Amino acid sequence: MTRPARPFLWWIGALLAGVAVHGAAWFWLTSRLRDGAEAAVAFYGTQGWHASAGAPRRGGWPLAASLWYPRVTVTGPASWTAEWVDLRIALLRPGTLEIVPGGRQTFGVPGWPEVSGEAGRLVIATPLDGDGAADVAGADITLMLPAGPVLVYGISGRLGEADAALDLTGIQLPESWRLLEGNAERAGFRAVLVPSAPLGGTPAQRAARWRDSGGVLSVPGFEVRWGTFSVTGTGTLRLNARLQPEAEARLQVTGYAAMLDGAVRTGLLPPRSAAAAKTVLGLLGAPGGGTVDVPLVLQAGVLSVARFPLLRVPDLDWAGRYR
Repeated sequence: MTRPARPFLWWIGALLAGVAVHGAAWFWLTSRLRDGAEAAVAFYGTQGWHASAGAPRRGGWPLAASLWYPRVTVTGPASWTAEWVDLRIALLRPGTLEIVPGGRQTFGVPGWPEVSGEAGRLVIATPLDGDGAADVAGADITLMLPAGPVLVYGISGRLGEADAALDLTGIQLPESWRLLEGNAERAGFRAVLVPSAPLGGTPAQRAARWRDSGGVLSVPGFEVRWGTFSVTGTGTLRLNARLQPEAEARLQVTGYAAMLDGAVRTGLLPPRSAAAAKTVLGLLGAPGGGTVDVPLVLQAGVLSVARFPLLRVPDLDWAGRYR
């Protein structure tokens, strides 16, 4: 006489119940993702931004809840498009929202040429109960600029409401920007905006409110390493009465002679300016291209090194053109 197969049936029943509960939770979570995205679009719509996308598609089951949006477009003070964006919450990281843009993307700021590009991998992760700061990680990024493609092997950093830190590795510049041989090994910075950028109004109106509130962009540290050349330093930037940038920086530069020669070769600097810069830097204590402490000032549209005028910086045209 055979025994009833009740234990087996119980296991089957428990498994089916677990799948049903998991599926219901997945459906509820994707619905919350959709509601959150719609609420964010509505809020930023009151601040002068507009976002649109194709109908979302649920996905990710069973290891994540995700919404896949095709043809994403964001317009406002700046513009951004992506072939698709995936919003997802992984099963093993339930408190973190990951934003994964993919395909061809474009980014534009009024008065500047539009930049397009693609990324082999780009993930923006932000805690659901945090202050809005996001961690950024990516690899194999290509940016198409008017001068040619810029390739970045890796990117990592953190973006907050009023501060940002980014680190780029393995940077290949267009030929017309290649001041030295090979690729730049590293470029990184940390910046703090005090107070944070105001919302609402045109870019000029927001910039004026930021300036009038004592706005300062502080750069506690930045670094570039490219072969024998390296530069580290700190700096600050403000806007003057004409909404033009004025800045001060203190740099520690090594191997400047080869960099200045490259600037002449690529047409960035005329030979006379490069020769004069070498002379000034030599007088600051680094004959032959060693390490030197360099004061840098941008005032009235003129960039000066140790009070020596180096080049004129074009004005920002807040009407939407860049002269």
